[in-house]
Amino acid sequence: MATKKQFAALPFRVRGSDLDVLLITTRRKRRWSLPKGWPIGATKPHRTAEIEAFEEAGLIGKAKAKAIGRYKHCKSRGKRKVVCDVSRIPAESP
Repeated sequence: MATKKQFAALPFRVRGSDLDVLLITTRRKRRWSLPKGWPIGATKPHRTAEIEAFEEAGLIGKAKAKAIGRYKHCKSRGKRKVVCDVSRIPAESP
């Protein structure tokens, strides 16, 4: 099994004294997920997270440059299983 990198946005917004974490659902299995994707060329990880949040959920905001955590995610690519090391990057939505 190969290990690849992905970057995920942890989108949130602050309204008054409330903090809302925004999640998306996956298309096939309808599970809750974070917008995430593969690195984009020479694009910095936090910018990749912003792009993925917009493409997958229509979210517009600013991502922080420093990741706040990581997790492993296993996905299938054809007949191969790929383990992804995903960095979570906080992204504030207006």
